[in-house]
Amino acid sequence: MMKPLTASQAILINYLWAFFNDNDQIPPCQTIARDFGWSSPNAAQEKLESLCGRGLLAKNRIGKWKFTPQAKSELAKGPWAIPERPVAIIQKALKQLQPKSELTANNPFSLEAA
Repeated sequence: MMKPLTASQAILINYLWAFFNDNDQIPPCQTIARDFGWSSPNAAQEKLESLCGRGLLAKNRIGKWKFTPQAKSELAKGPWAIPERPVAIIQKALKQLQPKSELTANNPFSLEAA
């Protein structure tokens, strides 16, 4: 069994799958960088390589990215679950520990914005 994806990896793989379903190909790094607001296509390339390391992407014979059979099988079931970010987990735990009235901007343990 594969280790769970990070939130950013899950968001990216869902984006790639949606793009693939609309265009029959994975987007080029320039498009990924533009759509995610990254300053360089190199950032997209690094993210794709991390998904390759997870066994979800591979290169085809002409050097283009493709989904592995494992990824296609998982994505055919529906969008990849996006794990909660650590701040969301902490906020949820604090809300369970403290009465709602105590979670204010004056409370140094509150993570809510003032």
